[in-house]
Amino acid sequence: MDTPFLIRFILFLIISQAFNVKSQNSLPLPDHIVIAILENHSYERIIGSTAAPYINSLTNDTSSALFTQSYGVTHPS
Repeated sequence: MDTPFLIRFILFLIISQAFNVKSQNSLPLPDHIVIAILENHSYERIIGSTAAPYINSLTNDTSSALFTQSYGVTHPS
């Protein structure tokens, strides 16, 4: 092995080990990831509308959820 590669490899091991120790002492890794697709119109204007076929196809998927009781804390837009 050449010296630059060995140095990079050792640095990689040190950094990855430091990351593992830090992650064990901080927040746990999530079991699920939620991706929310938002629309800037009312529920009634989107769900069931032929003008929004993609979003409606997502609501028919068994692994999807509708956040009908979710409210923003702020509205920066």
